[in-house]
Amino acid sequence: MELDRTSCIDTHSGLIASSVMQISAVHASGRESRRKVEKRAGARSTTTLRHRLFHKAVVIERRRLDRDRVIVNTKVALDALLHEWPLPECPQRKRALKACLAVMRGEQAPGVARRALIVAAKAARILREE
Repeated sequence: MELDRTSCIDTHSGLIASSVMQISAVHASGRESRRKVEKRAGARSTTTLRHRLFHKAVVIERRRLDRDRVIVNTKVALDALLHEWPLPECPQRKRALKACLAVMRGEQAPGVARRALIVAAKAARILREE
C-alpha cells in the first residue's frame, strides 16, 4: 500500500496547524491569568527593586578589626546597614536605609544613598575612606 505524497503533507500540515492553535491557546490563557492576578492585586502594585552602583566605593570598618567592608552598591549598603551596623538606633542609619530604598525604587540617584551612607558611617565612627 503506497501513500500519496500530498495526503501525507496535508496530514502533517494539519497536525502543525492544530499544534500551533493549542500553543496560542496556552499563551492566551497565560496572558489572561496574568491579567486576573494583576487585577486581583489591585492597589498592591509590584515595583521592581534594582541595586544601583555607587560612582565610588565607600569603605567602612567591620566589627572584626582585621577586615574592612567595601560598599559598591545599594545591595551591599543595605546589608551592612541592616546586619553589621554598630548603632542600630542612630537616626543617620535610618536615613541611609530610606535613601537606599528610594534609590532601589528608582526615586533617587545612587549618589543620594552614598552620601547618606557616608553621613551614617561618620556618625557611627566606622568610615575608613570615601
